[in-house]
Amino acid sequence: MTIQLSAQSERVVPYEYFGDGRVVDLMPVLTKAGYHPGGVAVIVDRRQHAPEEVRNNFSTYFWTGDSAGTDEKGGALLALDSPLLRQLTPESLLVNGALKLEQKQWKELKADKEHSLYLNHAQVEQAHGKGYVLKDGKFVPANKTVAKAWNHLNKGKDLQNYAQQVSEASKSNDVMRLYFDQSKPNTPTLRSLVVDRIDHYSSVLGTLSLYHYLGRFAGVAPEAHSAREKVLETRVQSALEAGKAFDFNGTLYAPVSGVSLK
Repeated sequence: MTIQLSAQSERVVPYEYFGDGRVVDLMPVLTKAGYHPGGVAVIVDRRQHAPEEVRNNFSTYFWTGDSAGTDEKGGALLALDSPLLRQLTPESLLVNGALKLEQKQWKELKADKEHSLYLNHAQVEQAHGKGYVLKDGKFVPANKTVAKAWNHLNKGKDLQNYAQQVSEASKSNDVMRLYFDQSKPNTPTLRSLVVDRIDHYSSVLGTLSLYHYLGRFAGVAPEAHSAREKVLETRVQSALEAGKAFDFNGTLYAPVSGVSLK
């Protein structure tokens, strides 16, 4: 099966579908083609802002380039754009479907504060199976650890509109749950974070095997960021010329007549 992830209006092809197959087989194909596996934030963004002709194609589940590591104490390490995950091959040493790490690799990944967030065992227990819930008419994180984890995974971007979108698609007011590997392995291990279907709560799963035969990735080309900026510029310019409102990151901007900035 092939899924189109880039629209005709996007001048380059910033997103490419890689699947379906074993995760360990797909990763080297993706990286050899010059792509990076899209992270959780990429999937969330495309489900909201991709051109309409391909937006629905991001509603399915995706393995991501973000990883969830597990240590002997039951702690979890959430790493964005994980370099260790991109090195995955069919020959990689796996334990119970997770990539086995050396202590040195774990420490280096944990030390990268820009990309990694460590949750201790108590925090993992607090966040496991929890997500965003509707409270007083607004979607909010179920607790502080959920807020911390989701803020990290979505790179600080607001999630209110996305939670509402997921709620409508899944017909639930309890969405975007987080699931961690709680096995406490003898040595640190690492898995790809999987973003579930938007009509299935858009949960984020750090529990699935890298041998899974139905793996799929949204490959991101180096040009993707600049391509999105060009599409945004065109969309904003068109809206301004037509005197119409436009949405950006969940905020609606509308032209106002008779107002001077002098």
